[in-house]
Amino acid sequence: MTGPDHFANAESDIEHAAHASDKGRQDDVAYWLGCAQVHATLALAAATALGREGEGQTMPSKDRAAWFAVAAECRKATS
Repeated sequence: MTGPDHFANAESDIEHAAHASDKGRQDDVAYWLGCAQVHATLALAAATALGREGEGQTMPSKDRAAWFAVAAECRKATS
């Protein structure tokens, strides 16, 4: 799983937690938030490892495009 995949899964897990909260299922909320935290941490680790621009290195364009696709504010909404 790539960093952008982890980021997208974290967002999805947060949505699952919100739906569980709406239905009063607190055990499920805790589960989904735990999953989201793990995915978000792994996404951050991947972004940190790949984003070394301060050291004179740049993120490969394929990785930059993948990060932009999942994290940019202007991305297309999914149905």
